[in-house]
Amino acid sequence: MTLTLDRTKAPEAYDLKTIHLLHTESVVLSNGLKVFCINGAEEEVIKLELVFKTGTRAESKKLVASACNYLLNAGSTKMSSSEIMEKLDFYGSFYQHDNQLDRASISIYTLKKYFKETLDIFADIILDPVFPEEELAIYKENAKQRFLINITKNDYRARREFHNALYGNHPYGKLIEAEDYDALTREDVLNFYKEHYTLENASVLMTGNFGELELKMLENVFQVYQFKENTKVDFLVPSIQEPIKIYNERPEALQSAIRIGKQIMHKTDVDYIEFSILTTVLGGYFGSRLMSNIREDKGYTYGIGAGVYPLLDSAFFYIATEVGTEVTNAALEEIYKEIERLRIELIPEEELNLVKNYLKGSFIGSIENIFSHADKFKSVYLYNLNYDYYDRYFKLVDGVSSERLLQLSKEYLTVNSLTEVVIGKK
Repeated sequence: MTLTLDRTKAPEAYDLKTIHLLHTESVVLSNGLKVFCINGAEEEVIKLELVFKTGTRAESKKLVASACNYLLNAGSTKMSSSEIMEKLDFYGSFYQHDNQLDRASISIYTLKKYFKETLDIFADIILDPVFPEEELAIYKENAKQRFLINITKNDYRARREFHNALYGNHPYGKLIEAEDYDALTREDVLNFYKEHYTLENASVLMTGNFGELELKMLENVFQVYQFKENTKVDFLVPSIQEPIKIYNERPEALQSAIRIGKQIMHKTDVDYIEFSILTTVLGGYFGSRLMSNIREDKGYTYGIGAGVYPLLDSAFFYIATEVGTEVTNAALEEIYKEIERLRIELIPEEELNLVKNYLKGSFIGSIENIFSHADKFKSVYLYNLNYDYYDRYFKLVDGVSSERLLQLSKEYLTVNSLTEVVIGKK
C-alpha cells in the first residue's frame, strides 16, 4: 500500500494538553546500588550515566571540581589515558564527562554486544583513577591558555562578573584568575575525588536496549564496591546579594556585552513555571519582544535572549546580549522599556497563545530519542521533583493568563531589583 500525501492541505492541527514520557523503573543491585532504567530502544545501543551530587558548588578550592571531572579518564593503575581511549575506540564506544555548578556526570555510549567490555573500562575510570601528574600539568596549561584567551572577550567577562555580582564569594560566583590554575595540585584533585565521586553520592541511569544480562554485568562489576555510611556533604547555600551596576570600560571594544538579571525562585517554587513563561515572552524565542525590538526593529544586535537558569538552591533570571558600542545606552534603554511594558500592560491574547504553542512545540522537539526521555527524568529527579512536574507544566502553559503574568512582572521584575553588567563602552 502506498501512502499519498495531499500537499495542498495543511496537516491537521490539534491542541497538545500533555505528553507521554517513558518513565524510569528502579532496580536495586545486590550491593545496594540503585539504578534508574529506561528500556525500549530499537537500536542495540546502551547509555550508562553516573550523575554525582557535586560540581562547582562542592569545591573549597577553585577549579578542583572541573579538573577532577576532566581527569577521571586520564589513567588508572591498569591503563594510561591513551590506552583507555584506544580501547573505547576499538569497541565503538563513546565517553562523555560534564561538570556543572550543582552536578557532575560521566557517561558511556556503547553497542549492546560490547557492553561487558566497555563496562569494564568504564568501571576502571570510576573506581580506579590515579590522576597522573603529567596529565594534570597538561590540563592546567591548556585550561589556563583557554582562560587567557576567553578573558579578552567581553562576553566572557560579562558572564563572570554577572555571576559574581549575583552570588558573591559563593562557589557559584567566585572569580577565577590565571594563577588559580597554577595553584591546583594532584592532592587537591585526588581528595576531591575521594570525597565526592563515590557511588553513594551518585545517581545511576541506564538507558537503551538492555535486559537482565546487562543488569547482571553491571551488578558484577560494582560488586566489589563497599558502600559507606554518613557520606552526606552539606553545601553552602547562596545568599541574596544587593543589586548593583557594573561598568567595565574597554576603550578598544567594538561591542559591549550586557547582562541584566537577579536571583529568582528555584525550580520547586510554585511560581517557577509561570515565571519561565513570562521570560519566554520577553526574550525566550526568536519572535520575543527583545528580539523584535533590539534586533529586528533597531538593528542593535545579532541576538538577545532572556530566561531562567535553575540551580539546586537557587535560580537566576538573565538577559544577555552584545551590541555595538555606539548603541549601548540606547539598547539598555530599550531593554528596560520592554521590561516595564510587561509590568504595566497585559500581554495580548494572540501573542500569549503564540508563546504557549511555541513552548509546547519546543517540548515535543526536545524529545528526539530514548536518551531524551532520560534527560527529562534528570530534569525533575535531580531537583527533588517527580514526573508530576510535567503535568503541571502543560496545565500551567495552557491556563496561564495575561493577568497572572502581569502580576508576576510586578512582583519580580522591578527595575531597581536587577543587577546590570556592561563590559565595553557606553
